[in-house]
Amino acid sequence: EGQMNSGTSGNDAGHMLKPGGVCRAMNPCTFKNKNENYLPMFWQHNQKVWVTAILFMEWFHQCFIPEMTKHLEEEGLKFKSY
Repeated sequence: EGQMNSGTSGNDAGHMLKPGGVCRAMNPCTFKNKNENYLPMFWQHNQKVWVTAILFMEWFHQCFIPEMTKHLEEEGLKFKSY
């Protein structure tokens, strides 16, 4: 009985970000003997499977900003922070 909440993000140009997922368990059985850092999703855990402000900020700083910085560098643009 596992629960999961997931979300994806992209833009009109076709650039897709790494999807995010929130699971109830800290170490789900499906990830046994697998390194979560190499999975194609950004995994987090929360007892109620809610995307809280803390989980969102974690995803934003650990996934969104690095991926957007990399994408903008490939396009020859600079990352602007306000």
